[in-house]
Amino acid sequence: MQPFQGYFTDALSQDESPWNFAKFGHPINQEDLAYTLLTFGLLIPQGLKHWGVPVSKQEQEGFLHLWKVIGHTMRIRPELLTDNWEEAELLYALILKRQAGHSEAGVILTESLMSFLNDYLPNFPGFSERLSTALIVNQLGMEQASKIISEKNMKTTFTF
Repeated sequence: MQPFQGYFTDALSQDESPWNFAKFGHPINQEDLAYTLLTFGLLIPQGLKHWGVPVSKQEQEGFLHLWKVIGHTMRIRPELLTDNWEEAELLYALILKRQAGHSEAGVILTESLMSFLNDYLPNFPGFSERLSTALIVNQLGMEQASKIISEKNMKTTFTF
């Protein structure tokens, strides 16, 4: 069998085999994928601006475009991908309203991300393990953060 010589996304589009439920379980729905993608493409530049880092409209949309390409590679439906800042904000707000809520899977995923951050960031005993929670709360706000961070970590972080 010859190796595929085209683009990566072309190789993905050649795969017509059905989803392997036994191996992978149920696939993540398209809105959840788009929402997660927007947490990177939209919220990171917003967070930088929130912290006082100047980010131009061109830089915002360039960053958003990068994540749109990643979404395309992940096979997210084109109508859920945008590199227009205003469209991204509207789409994020719509999906947030419809989909966001507490789930054990969301907490596990967030805690895994926090563990990565704790390993990555410099170790300052008594502070480092609280920093990832504080960063998430700072960017998402207490209401949204409390949906994806365990109650234990929320309490530990805010009892300095």
